[in-house]
Amino acid sequence: MEAQEAEVAMRKQLKTNTELESMIMDRVRKNADWWHVKGAIVTPIQRSAPYLPNWDATFVVDGAALRPSEIHYLVAALQNQYDLTGD
Repeated sequence: MEAQEAEVAMRKQLKTNTELESMIMDRVRKNADWWHVKGAIVTPIQRSAPYLPNWDATFVVDGAALRPSEIHYLVAALQNQYDLTGD
């Protein structure tokens, strides 16, 4: 099982935090209901297993509005495709 998990992690494309932030915000801008999300900040996280994500995203929102709950699915989909570069 460990070899399969490592293989999954190795198949992910590497992106910088700036690239990931741009990808997230491109999708956010296409959703009219997310008008209050003004920015995304991608930061590295400690990976406890090779198949888990090594980054997470936080959001800057306008006013008292909360981060949309559906945005979690966008971040999860990108985490499954991309790893954050170590640079």
